Amino acid sequence: MPNWIEAVIAYLKQNTSLRFNMFWLLSWFALLIFTPIGYIEFINSKLLQWDNPYIVSSLFFVPVSYFISYFVKLFIKLCIDLNRALTQVRLNKKKKNNINNVTDKEASIIAIFAEIGLDSELSFDSMNEKGVIELFNKGIIEPIRGDYINEPNCRYRITRNYLKDIEYALVNNTKIRKAYEEVR
Repeated sequence: MPNWIEAVIAYLKQNTSLRFNMFWLLSWFALLIFTPIGYIEFINSKLLQWDNPYIVSSLFFVPVSYFISYFVKLFIKLCIDLNRALTQVRLNKKKKNNINNVTDKEASIIAIFAEIGLDSELSFDSMNEKGVIELFNKGIIEPIRGDYINEPNCRYRITRNYLKDIEYALVNNTKIRKAYEEVR
């Protein structure tokens, strides 16, 4: 194998991922297979005139397939980032909706957590406290590792995802603020 081919392979192995190189190779083959014969003959006859047919068009499609692969890679990355942003917006809406639609019993439990400290742990009898089960089902509170929800004195804490939203609700949600003032 010539040295320049080894140098190109070493460069590609070092600076691009194998997945990208495989997609690049696949797009190059797709261009070679699905390009009309007239276009390939135009490249061979008009642009560069060599004695070896189809070599010029094959070499011409290498950078074209690289740029196609690169733009597909950027497009996929953009789609993934857009999906993450839209998912985050949807989750934030769901969290705000869960907090704004709490019952009085659930608001009093959140107020107890706020009085002691939002990052603290509390023990509840989840069989008798229906508000605890509802908050657990909404994902606002979670049992501490090792505790089960059906234990008589299960320890709970507020889910980390909801801490900032509950701090905001203590100021802006009238139901939770009223329950917090009653607990204080």
